[in-house]
Amino acid sequence: GLLKFLHSVYVATLSCFPLKQLYAYGTTSKTLTAEHIVTTMFVGNFIGIVCARSLHYQFYSWYFFSLPYLLWKTPFPTLMRLALFVGVECCWNIYPSNSYSSAILLCIHAVILWGLWIAPSEYPYFDDKSSEKKET
Repeated sequence: GLLKFLHSVYVATLSCFPLKQLYAYGTTSKTLTAEHIVTTMFVGNFIGIVCARSLHYQFYSWYFFSLPYLLWKTPFPTLMRLALFVGVECCWNIYPSNSYSSAILLCIHAVILWGLWIAPSEYPYFDDKSSEKKET
C-alpha cells in the first residue's frame, strides 16, 4: 500500500525532471558575472528596505553604499539620478522623521525601484571566449 504509493510518487518525480536529457543536449555549467551577482544582492536588499514596515536610521547604512550603483543601473538621466540620491540623503537626515519626510522617501524609493524594473536586462552569464576558441 504505502510503499507502492511512495514508489509511484518517486517515479513520477523522476519523470518530471529527466536529468539524462539535460546531459544528452550537452549543456555545460555557466558562470554568472560578478556584476549580475552584485546587482541581484543590491536589488534584493533595496526591495527589502522599500517593503519594510518601518525604517530606522541604522537601516540607511544597509543600502547607502549600494545606492549609487543602483541609480546608475536605472535608465534615468544623470541629473535625475543625482537628485534622487540627494533626496534620499535629505529624507534620512531629518530628525525626528515626520510623515512628510517618510512619504517623500517612499516616493523616491518607488521611483528608483521603477527605474530598476524598466532598465534593460543584461546577459547574466560570463561569456567565456577562450573555451569557444578551444572547440574550433
